[in-house]
Amino acid sequence: MNPLVMAGAMKAAIKAELLAADLANAPDKHDAWAEAVAKGIASAVVAHIQANALVTVAVASVSGVTVGAGVSGPGTGTGTIT
Repeated sequence: MNPLVMAGAMKAAIKAELLAADLANAPDKHDAWAEAVAKGIASAVVAHIQANALVTVAVASVSGVTVGAGVSGPGTGTGTIT
């Protein structure tokens, strides 16, 4: 996760939402502007997390999985996500 990459994505998403919004004909231009900015920020944050988040799963023990390279499983076990 990189704040500079996220900032660039947020700027691009905000600009896209503002261009898509019909601010000239909106009854409440400030509300329409705020909604477009909020949508842009939310879209960029969600996309950045989906593309760049790292989830580590620690599993103490697993059963039903063959050791070694290749496709195996599905296994069962318990663990924690950090």
